[in-house]
Amino acid sequence: MQVPVKDLNGAEVERIDLNEAIFGVPMNKDVVYQAMMWQRSATHLGTFDTKTRGEVSGSTRKPWRQKGTGRARAGTIRSPVWRHGGIVFGPHQRSFKQAMPRKMRRLALRCLLSDKRATGDLTIVNDLAVSEGKTKEVARVLTALDVHDSVLLVMHNPNDELVRAARNIDGVRTIPASQLNALDLLTYRYVVMTVDAVRRAEELWSGDINRNGNGTPPPPPAKPVTAGKPKVVAPKPAAAPAKAAKPAPAPAPKAAPAKPKAEAKPKATAHRAPEHKAHETKAHEGKAHAAKAHEGDTKAKSAPRKKAKE
Repeated sequence: MQVPVKDLNGAEVERIDLNEAIFGVPMNKDVVYQAMMWQRSATHLGTFDTKTRGEVSGSTRKPWRQKGTGRARAGTIRSPVWRHGGIVFGPHQRSFKQAMPRKMRRLALRCLLSDKRATGDLTIVNDLAVSEGKTKEVARVLTALDVHDSVLLVMHNPNDELVRAARNIDGVRTIPASQLNALDLLTYRYVVMTVDAVRRAEELWSGDINRNGNGTPPPPPAKPVTAGKPKVVAPKPAAAPAKAAKPAPAPAPKAAPAKPKAEAKPKATAHRAPEHKAHETKAHEGKAHAAKAHEGDTKAKSAPRKKAKE
Protein backbone atom coordinates (compact mmCIF):
# COMPACT_ATOMS: atom_id res chain seq x y z
CA MET A 1 0.00 0.00 0.00
CA GLN A 2 1.18 3.53 -0.80
CA VAL A 3 0.77 6.66 1.32
CA PRO A 4 1.77 10.26 0.65
CA VAL A 5 4.81 11.89 2.24
CA LYS A 6 4.56 15.57 3.14
CA ASP A 7 7.11 18.23 3.89
CA LEU A 8 7.00 20.66 6.83
CA ASN A 9 4.76 22.99 4.83
CA GLY A 10 2.07 20.33 4.30
CA ALA A 11 2.77 19.76 0.57
CA GLU A 12 3.01 16.23 -0.80
CA VAL A 13 6.51 15.44 -2.09
CA GLU A 14 6.38 11.69 -2.78
CA ARG A 15 4.61 8.41 -2.06
CA ILE A 16 6.11 5.41 -0.28
CA ASP A 17 5.06 1.80 0.20
CA LEU A 18 4.12 0.60 3.67
CA ASN A 19 4.49 -2.92 4.97
CA GLU A 20 1.05 -4.48 5.34
CA ALA A 21 2.34 -6.64 8.21
CA ILE A 22 2.53 -3.41 10.26
CA PHE A 23 0.02 -1.01 8.70
CA GLY A 24 -2.57 -3.47 7.33
CA VAL A 25 -3.60 -5.56 10.32
CA PRO A 26 -7.29 -5.78 11.34
CA MET A 27 -8.22 -4.33 14.73
CA ASN A 28 -8.27 -6.67 17.73
CA LYS A 29 -9.85 -4.72 20.60
CA ASP A 30 -9.28 -7.42 23.21
CA VAL A 31 -5.53 -7.53 22.63
CA VAL A 32 -5.30 -3.72 22.56
CA TYR A 33 -7.21 -3.43 25.84
CA GLN A 34 -5.01 -6.05 27.48
CA ALA A 35 -1.87 -4.24 26.30
CA MET A 36 -3.18 -0.95 27.73
CA MET A 37 -3.96 -2.56 31.11
CA TRP A 38 -0.56 -4.30 31.13
CA GLN A 39 1.20 -0.98 30.65
CA ARG A 40 -0.93 0.94 33.15
CA SER A 41 -0.57 -1.72 35.83
CA ALA A 42 3.22 -1.46 35.54
CA THR A 43 3.01 2.22 36.56
CA HIS A 44 0.97 1.41 39.69
CA LEU A 45 3.52 1.61 42.50
CA GLY A 46 1.58 -0.11 45.27
CA THR A 47 3.62 1.52 48.07
CA PHE A 48 0.66 2.03 50.42
CA ASP A 49 0.69 0.10 53.69
CA THR A 50 -1.37 -0.05 56.88
CA LYS A 51 -0.30 -1.27 60.30
CA THR A 52 -1.78 -4.34 61.87
CA ARG A 53 -2.19 -4.95 65.62
CA GLY A 54 1.33 -6.33 65.72
CA GLU A 55 2.83 -3.22 64.09
CA VAL A 56 1.17 -0.30 65.92
CA SER A 57 2.85 1.18 68.97
CA GLY A 58 1.52 0.37 72.43
CA SER A 59 2.04 -1.76 75.51
CA THR A 60 1.54 -5.51 75.51
CA ARG A 61 0.27 -5.50 79.12
CA LYS A 62 -3.27 -6.64 79.82
CA PRO A 63 -5.31 -3.49 80.68
CA TRP A 64 -7.18 -5.08 83.61
CA ARG A 65 -7.80 -8.48 85.05
CA GLN A 66 -10.06 -10.91 83.25
CA LYS A 67 -12.89 -11.10 85.82
CA GLY A 68 -14.38 -9.07 88.61
CA THR A 69 -14.28 -5.54 87.19
CA GLY A 70 -17.64 -5.55 85.40
CA ARG A 71 -15.98 -4.44 82.16
CA ALA A 72 -15.60 -6.35 78.94
CA ARG A 73 -12.55 -8.54 78.86
CA ALA A 74 -9.53 -7.04 77.08
CA GLY A 75 -6.12 -8.45 76.35
CA THR A 76 -4.26 -5.56 74.66
CA ILE A 77 -4.73 -1.89 73.87
CA ARG A 78 -3.56 -2.54 70.28
CA SER A 79 -6.71 -4.47 69.45
CA PRO A 80 -8.51 -3.35 66.25
CA VAL A 81 -11.60 -2.67 68.39
CA TRP A 82 -9.80 0.04 70.33
CA ARG A 83 -8.98 3.56 69.18
CA HIS A 84 -5.45 3.81 67.74
CA GLY A 85 -5.44 0.04 67.39
CA GLY A 86 -4.40 -2.03 64.39
CA ILE A 87 -6.17 -2.04 61.01
CA VAL A 88 -7.95 -5.21 59.94
CA PHE A 89 -7.74 -6.25 56.26
CA GLY A 90 -6.04 -3.00 55.26
CA PRO A 91 -3.95 -2.56 52.06
CA HIS A 92 -0.31 -3.60 52.07
CA GLN A 93 2.59 -3.18 49.69
CA ARG A 94 2.37 -5.36 46.59
CA SER A 95 3.20 -5.34 42.90
CA PHE A 96 0.46 -4.74 40.34
CA LYS A 97 2.54 -5.87 37.35
CA GLN A 98 0.91 -8.26 34.93
CA ALA A 99 2.45 -10.73 32.50
CA MET A 100 1.74 -10.42 28.78
CA PRO A 101 3.29 -12.46 25.96
CA ARG A 102 5.60 -10.60 23.62
CA LYS A 103 3.62 -11.63 20.54
CA MET A 104 0.48 -10.06 21.97
CA ARG A 105 2.28 -6.78 22.73
CA ARG A 106 3.56 -6.60 19.15
CA LEU A 107 0.11 -7.43 17.79
CA ALA A 108 -1.39 -4.55 19.77
CA LEU A 109 1.12 -2.10 18.23
CA ARG A 110 0.37 -3.39 14.74
CA CYS A 111 -3.39 -3.06 15.29
CA LEU A 112 -3.09 0.53 16.53
CA LEU A 113 -0.73 1.66 13.75
CA SER A 114 -3.02 0.06 11.18
CA ASP A 115 -6.03 1.79 12.73
CA LYS A 116 -4.28 5.19 12.62
CA ARG A 117 -3.52 4.71 8.94
CA ALA A 118 -7.06 3.54 8.13
CA THR A 119 -8.71 6.50 9.88
CA GLY A 120 -6.36 9.08 8.34
CA ASP A 121 -4.78 10.06 11.66
CA LEU A 122 -1.28 8.98 10.52
CA THR A 123 0.85 11.61 8.79
CA ILE A 124 4.26 10.83 7.32
CA VAL A 125 6.79 13.61 6.77
CA ASN A 126 10.21 13.53 5.21
CA ASP A 127 11.89 15.20 8.18
CA LEU A 128 11.18 16.91 11.51
CA ALA A 129 14.22 19.15 11.70
CA VAL A 130 13.59 22.30 13.75
CA SER A 131 16.00 25.20 13.63
CA GLU A 132 17.36 26.31 17.01
CA GLY A 133 14.68 24.42 18.92
CA LYS A 134 12.02 27.13 18.58
CA THR A 135 8.55 26.31 19.88
CA LYS A 136 6.85 28.61 17.37
CA GLU A 137 8.46 26.61 14.55
CA VAL A 138 6.90 23.37 15.84
CA ALA A 139 3.55 25.10 16.22
CA ARG A 140 3.75 26.34 12.60
CA VAL A 141 4.56 22.82 11.35
CA LEU A 142 1.62 21.30 13.22
CA THR A 143 -0.72 23.93 11.80
CA ALA A 144 0.56 23.26 8.26
CA LEU A 145 0.01 19.53 8.69
CA ASP A 146 -3.52 20.16 10.06
CA VAL A 147 -2.90 18.30 13.31
CA HIS A 148 -3.75 19.86 16.64
CA ASP A 149 -4.82 19.30 20.26
CA SER A 150 -3.31 15.80 20.66
CA VAL A 151 -0.23 14.92 18.61
CA LEU A 152 2.44 12.22 18.95
CA LEU A 153 5.67 13.03 17.10
CA VAL A 154 7.66 9.88 16.26
CA MET A 155 11.24 10.12 15.03
CA HIS A 156 13.96 7.62 14.26
CA ASN A 157 16.50 8.84 16.85
CA PRO A 158 16.02 11.22 19.80
CA ASN A 159 16.38 14.87 18.75
CA ASP A 160 17.12 17.23 21.63
CA GLU A 161 16.10 20.35 19.71
CA LEU A 162 12.74 18.90 18.71
CA VAL A 163 12.07 17.64 22.25
CA ARG A 164 12.92 21.03 23.73
CA ALA A 165 10.76 22.87 21.20
CA ALA A 166 7.71 20.59 21.48
CA ARG A 167 7.55 20.15 25.25
CA ASN A 168 6.17 23.67 25.72
CA ILE A 169 3.09 22.88 23.63
CA ASP A 170 0.22 21.34 25.52
CA GLY A 171 -0.91 17.97 24.15
CA VAL A 172 2.27 17.26 22.14
CA ARG A 173 4.70 14.45 22.93
CA THR A 174 7.88 13.31 21.17
CA ILE A 175 9.08 9.71 21.24
CA PRO A 176 11.62 7.56 19.33
CA ALA A 177 10.24 4.84 17.06
CA SER A 178 11.79 2.09 19.18
CA GLN A 179 9.74 3.25 22.20
CA LEU A 180 6.31 3.25 20.60
CA ASN A 181 3.72 1.74 22.92
CA ALA A 182 0.02 1.02 22.99
CA LEU A 183 -0.81 3.56 25.72
CA ASP A 184 0.64 6.52 23.81
CA LEU A 185 -1.06 5.48 20.59
CA LEU A 186 -4.37 5.34 22.45
CA THR A 187 -3.82 8.61 24.32
CA TYR A 188 -2.90 10.82 21.34
CA ARG A 189 -5.21 11.17 18.37
CA TYR A 190 -2.75 12.17 15.63
CA VAL A 191 0.55 10.47 14.89
CA VAL A 192 3.26 12.21 12.87
CA MET A 193 6.11 9.93 11.79
CA THR A 194 9.19 10.52 9.70
CA VAL A 195 10.10 8.17 6.87
CA ASP A 196 13.07 6.87 8.86
CA ALA A 197 10.77 6.17 11.84
CA VAL A 198 8.41 4.19 9.58
CA ARG A 199 11.27 2.05 8.31
CA ARG A 200 12.52 1.55 11.85
CA ALA A 201 9.07 0.37 12.95
CA GLU A 202 8.86 -2.03 10.01
CA GLU A 203 12.29 -3.36 10.88
CA LEU A 204 11.36 -3.94 14.52
CA TRP A 205 7.85 -5.39 14.32
CA SER A 206 7.44 -6.91 10.87
CA GLY A 207 9.34 -10.03 11.97
CA ASP A 208 10.74 -11.67 15.06
CA ILE A 209 12.98 -9.58 17.31
CA ASN A 210 16.30 -11.06 18.25
CA ARG A 211 17.98 -10.76 21.64
CA ASN A 212 19.69 -7.47 20.76
CA GLY A 213 16.32 -5.76 20.17
CA ASN A 214 16.73 -5.53 16.40
CA GLY A 215 14.52 -7.01 13.73
CA THR A 216 15.18 -10.16 11.80
CA PRO A 217 18.80 -9.86 10.66
CA PRO A 218 19.39 -10.06 6.89
CA PRO A 219 21.10 -13.17 5.57
CA PRO A 220 24.91 -12.93 5.60
CA PRO A 221 26.43 -11.93 2.23
CA ALA A 222 27.94 -14.67 0.16
CA LYS A 223 31.67 -14.95 0.44
CA PRO A 224 33.49 -13.92 -2.76
CA VAL A 225 35.19 -16.74 -4.58
CA THR A 226 38.92 -16.03 -4.83
CA ALA A 227 41.33 -17.95 -7.01
CA GLY A 228 43.57 -19.89 -4.71
CA LYS A 229 47.03 -21.19 -5.36
CA PRO A 230 47.15 -24.43 -7.36
CA LYS A 231 47.73 -27.41 -5.18
CA VAL A 232 50.94 -29.36 -5.81
CA VAL A 233 50.17 -33.05 -6.01
CA ALA A 234 53.12 -35.23 -5.00
CA PRO A 235 53.67 -38.27 -7.24
CA LYS A 236 52.66 -41.52 -5.69
CA PRO A 237 55.54 -43.96 -4.94
CA ALA A 238 55.87 -46.99 -7.23
CA ALA A 239 54.17 -50.10 -6.02
CA ALA A 240 56.48 -52.75 -4.48
CA PRO A 241 56.86 -56.04 -6.48
CA ALA A 242 54.49 -58.74 -5.39
CA LYS A 243 55.99 -61.45 -3.23
CA ALA A 244 56.00 -65.08 -4.39
CA ALA A 245 53.19 -67.08 -2.95
CA LYS A 246 54.20 -69.60 -0.30
CA PRO A 247 53.51 -73.30 -1.04
CA ALA A 248 50.45 -74.60 0.71
CA PRO A 249 51.24 -76.91 3.70
CA ALA A 250 50.66 -80.66 3.22
CA PRO A 251 47.44 -81.94 4.71
CA ALA A 252 47.84 -83.68 8.11
CA PRO A 253 47.11 -87.48 8.22
CA LYS A 254 43.66 -88.35 9.44
CA ALA A 255 43.47 -89.90 12.93
CA ALA A 256 42.16 -93.48 13.30
CA PRO A 257 38.54 -93.69 14.39
CA ALA A 258 38.08 -94.26 18.12
CA LYS A 259 36.71 -97.63 19.25
CA PRO A 260 33.19 -97.58 20.54
CA LYS A 261 32.90 -97.98 24.29
CA ALA A 262 31.27 -101.15 25.64
CA GLU A 263 27.85 -100.60 27.08
CA ALA A 264 27.83 -100.68 30.88
CA LYS A 265 25.88 -103.55 32.41
CA PRO A 266 23.15 -102.61 34.82
CA LYS A 267 24.10 -103.14 38.45
CA ALA A 268 22.17 -105.68 40.47
CA THR A 269 20.16 -104.08 43.15
CA ALA A 270 18.90 -105.91 46.26
CA HIS A 271 15.16 -106.30 46.53
CA ARG A 272 13.70 -104.03 49.14
CA ALA A 273 10.45 -104.59 50.80
CA PRO A 274 8.01 -101.79 50.61
CA GLU A 275 8.22 -99.37 53.49
CA HIS A 276 4.63 -99.78 54.58
CA LYS A 277 5.08 -103.60 54.86
CA ALA A 278 8.23 -103.20 56.96
CA HIS A 279 6.37 -100.86 59.24
CA GLU A 280 3.52 -103.31 59.69
CA THR A 281 6.00 -106.11 60.52
CA LYS A 282 7.66 -104.02 63.24
CA ALA A 283 4.32 -103.14 64.72
CA HIS A 284 3.28 -106.82 64.80
CA GLU A 285 6.52 -107.78 66.55
CA GLY A 286 5.99 -105.10 69.16
CA LYS A 287 2.48 -106.34 69.92
CA ALA A 288 3.75 -109.94 70.32
CA HIS A 289 6.48 -108.81 72.69
CA ALA A 290 3.93 -106.91 74.80
CA ALA A 291 1.64 -109.97 74.96
CA LYS A 292 4.51 -112.16 76.21
CA ALA A 293 5.38 -109.66 78.91
CA HIS A 294 1.78 -109.58 80.03
CA GLU A 295 1.63 -113.37 80.33
CA GLY A 296 4.78 -113.37 82.42
CA ASP A 297 3.36 -110.86 84.86
CA THR A 298 0.16 -112.88 85.20
CA LYS A 299 2.05 -116.03 86.02
CA ALA A 300 4.16 -114.28 88.61
CA LYS A 301 1.11 -112.92 90.38
CA SER A 302 -0.77 -116.21 90.42
CA ALA A 303 2.15 -118.35 91.77
CA PRO A 304 2.10 -117.29 95.47
CA ARG A 305 -1.63 -117.90 95.73
CA LYS A 306 -1.12 -121.53 94.80
CA LYS A 307 1.49 -121.95 97.54
CA ALA A 308 -0.77 -120.44 100.13
CA LYS A 309 -3.53 -122.82 99.28
CA GLU A 310 -1.13 -125.77 99.71
